[in-house]
Amino acid sequence: MNRRRFHKDDDDDDSYLRGAKTAVDEQRRRLEKLLQNIDKPAYIPEKPKEWKPEPPPEFVRNVVGSSAGAGSGEYHIYRNIRKKENERLQYIEQQAIKVCYFSVLLVFLLCALILGKIGQRI
Repeated sequence: MNRRRFHKDDDDDDSYLRGAKTAVDEQRRRLEKLLQNIDKPAYIPEKPKEWKPEPPPEFVRNVVGSSAGAGSGEYHIYRNIRKKENERLQYIEQQAIKVCYFSVLLVFLLCALILGKIGQRI
């Protein structure tokens, strides 16, 4: 039988599992388990790859556009393509902002470095 024991007074039988009351208790339990066997390597997950949108389709056939009639499946196709394109454009804008931010930071650091060297000469 698999039962969680939350308090020491609940049961005197040590065969029952002790459940963690809080996240701190759970972390403590996992850390103690890791420290019992120090030689065993700990699993460290890799950083997930950055999300990147799919490239746009080269050719979309037989799609009328947003003016498709009610009950038409063509509108749903148009809507999904438009949604993917908007996500792709938003991703491109975010990448441009990142590049711009880092280039401004680089220029700022170079200016500070140059001004620091000029200040030392004076």
